[in-house]
Amino acid sequence: MKHIFFILYQRHKKAYTRKWFFLNLILAFAFWELSIRFMFTSGHYAESVPYTPSVHDLILDALPTIDMNWISTYGIEWAIKFTYIYALFALPSYLPFVLKTFAMFKVFRGFFISILHLGPPFGMIPDGFDNVFASNYLTKDLFFSGHTGYIFLSAFIFWNNKPMRYGFIAFAVFIGGTTIFMHDHYTIDFLAAFPITFTVYMISKTIFKSDWLIHRDPEYMPPKFLSLTPTKGNKPFEKNVI
Repeated sequence: MKHIFFILYQRHKKAYTRKWFFLNLILAFAFWELSIRFMFTSGHYAESVPYTPSVHDLILDALPTIDMNWISTYGIEWAIKFTYIYALFALPSYLPFVLKTFAMFKVFRGFFISILHLGPPFGMIPDGFDNVFASNYLTKDLFFSGHTGYIFLSAFIFWNNKPMRYGFIAFAVFIGGTTIFMHDHYTIDFLAAFPITFTVYMISKTIFKSDWLIHRDPEYMPPKFLSLTPTKGNKPFEKNVI
């Protein structure tokens, strides 16, 4: 136990003494906060678009509507909280990348919500999350599934940890499945979440490469401010792993 606390102490000490860490963390949090506002503004905009038709879905039409709201709502809520809390306490140097990547995800989702207008699936049971974050139920923030995507994104965030990787992948499929049984999303919303989330992660890893690399190698040195070339010692550093 003492050994674990010593490792955590060293990680936090190393993170907090890095040049630009706190500025980077503040900017990451600001991006994250703005992305939330953008996504929910997009959701309200989609809700206000008139005459958006609901369409039939081969899978949904064959399934009964089952209220799994408590599993769907608390499942994604605690998965996201776990991701942030684990990064905060166990991988502090990684936290700016985690915040920026989730912010990028919200920007992508807000963009798709604002341009793709469909009515809610037939028999929809609205997601309980909307009671917390919106003044009324949102029923048209459909493409792509946030329940599936957020949790699947956590699998990539912790890709090097195999139990967490496979656990998040399985949980993403399970929670995404609850939205299908609730008729909360069309099947395409659920399926599209996987490739889009992977794309978001790869874009974020490319744009915020320094933040991604910073905790993966003990010899890693952050680049000079505004430089795009991370280094290992005095040599350019590259690592071709997810």
